Amino acid sequence: MATILSSSKKTWNKTWLFVIPFLFIFSVFKYSDAIFSAEMSLANEGDGLGTIGGIFALQDLVRYEGLGYVFSDLAKFSNHGQALSEPGPFSQFWKIVSVSIGYFFSPQLTYDFVGMLGYFFSTIAAFYLFFYLGANRLISLVLAIALVSMDNTITRAYSHLFGLGVMFAPILVVVTTAIASNNPSRKWLITLALVHIFNFNVNEYYGYFGVFYTISFFSTQIAINARKVEWKKLVANLSIAAVVFVSALILLYPNIIGQSLLLKLGIISEISNKGGTHVHEWGAFTFYSVQKIHALFESDISFIQNLLDKERFSNDLWEMSYRIGFVLPVSIVVICYHVVLIQGRKSVDFFLKLTPWCVATLVSLCFALSPNYKISLVSLTYEIAPMFRVATRSLLYFNIGLFSILVISLVHLITILDKKAGSGECLKKYSISALALFVALLVHNDVSRLDFFEKIPTLKLDSQSPYSVLEDKDSGILVEVPYLSPKKSPPENSYPYLFNRLFHKKILANQIYTGSNNKKYIDDLDSLSESINELNESFLNKLIRNGVKYFAVRDGYPQTKLTLDNSKNVELVNEDKGVSIYVVKDEKNVKEIDINRFLLNMFSQRDLN
Repeated sequence: MATILSSSKKTWNKTWLFVIPFLFIFSVFKYSDAIFSAEMSLANEGDGLGTIGGIFALQDLVRYEGLGYVFSDLAKFSNHGQALSEPGPFSQFWKIVSVSIGYFFSPQLTYDFVGMLGYFFSTIAAFYLFFYLGANRLISLVLAIALVSMDNTITRAYSHLFGLGVMFAPILVVVTTAIASNNPSRKWLITLALVHIFNFNVNEYYGYFGVFYTISFFSTQIAINARKVEWKKLVANLSIAAVVFVSALILLYPNIIGQSLLLKLGIISEISNKGGTHVHEWGAFTFYSVQKIHALFESDISFIQNLLDKERFSNDLWEMSYRIGFVLPVSIVVICYHVVLIQGRKSVDFFLKLTPWCVATLVSLCFALSPNYKISLVSLTYEIAPMFRVATRSLLYFNIGLFSILVISLVHLITILDKKAGSGECLKKYSISALALFVALLVHNDVSRLDFFEKIPTLKLDSQSPYSVLEDKDSGILVEVPYLSPKKSPPENSYPYLFNRLFHKKILANQIYTGSNNKKYIDDLDSLSESINELNESFLNKLIRNGVKYFAVRDGYPQTKLTLDNSKNVELVNEDKGVSIYVVKDEKNVKEIDINRFLLNMFSQRDLN
């Protein structure tokens, strides 16, 4: 069993010369049904569809405002259903990824390609972690693929792919934490700080929970080795790393974090951006926490399923996508039991080595557990970071931690069994290695709902749209019917409208107006939706006077469709797939107006009907 630290540079280079091409080809194979098909995609509804639309919106925004926009910590897509919303947080990392990959591919293919690359880099990071912990190349490969093929990757492929659906940054946090804890030099602590910054930028949830993982791991490791620690040097190095972390965080988030800090220090009197992050009520924190801890250990192996209480070992909460299975934790217990049987008191050093991993993994679990459990830390998140309501996302570190504990335990057991076997018992040694591989494959079979060579599921995404008829027409405001009200419809119901912009490329009048920062215009939008969905001639003329050039009406709104059909001011240009497209006649004569002025003008005319 070789480790990174003990391997020669030549051996290490040979390892990567094999691993990187293999995992890239494997990742392309896994996602081939999506990236090599024009009709299939990882997502065709919900957040995934909204993200595909968001890729187009970002490219559209950069096209008009320049690349400098990519480096802001905020985003506001006025033409993309967010004209009334306060600017919200938007990671520079995902902006750069969307714009750079989107330069070569369509938004749909960009989304699928990001999924494949996320899988590839996550397997690379997981292999690095397990190889560092002492597993050989084959075991590291199998377990890396197992970790990255868990429910979370499959579920997030069609929703929340950007951020939550890729795990390479949290894995890098875990491995860098382990290295820096063993060698708390200035170089490694600064590296750890920068890795945490990167993790925050990839996904703020994973960034937040990752900080507590590192704190619990590092403090436990230092406590175990307290007598060997050079405290003055450690405090100095930690102080420098902390300054680097805070400074980088402010530079990366000048509006969200920098201005808030300056306000608290009294340097400025108010924040120029009133938006920032959304905060949530206590009920959301309890809802998105782990109510049944047994559900984490639900097995995907039918034989084991039949042995367990299905009701107890299951969970319907969609966010519970971090199932770890039954085989992995049981394997850890069995291996540790055998280590004690073989080594007796000598096993103390082994358990001391496991302690930081166990503590950090347990802390990660505590951040996810419902407040009904006494060890829950959900209330801490509610007090210090009320924007992070989904406690279950802390479980990613719980999963990575358990995988790491398994690797450390398996490596230790194989090492002591090898020594007992002696140099002449080759058959016994091969049997031990075969057993380790069997355990790794069994873990994969349990934690992943996909077979080892089974491809990531894809969904049919229609690339032929009735909206394409508008693509070459002049810029202008388009109204989608039904015009959904933020009072009565969740934002996800409007995501198809965002996706439709890929085809018509017009300014969207419909608004996605949600979150604690966006309350001012809810009643106005609700009234506007009622008037548009039951459209009459008078209100139609009012919409046209204020800048609307295009209408798209779905089946099921006969009053609005009848008004448009009978109007002398619009004409039907396409009717297909349950959508009727109308264009204002003499559209070039429609007064050019931006979306913000259009909406505010409509709101100012209080008698909408």
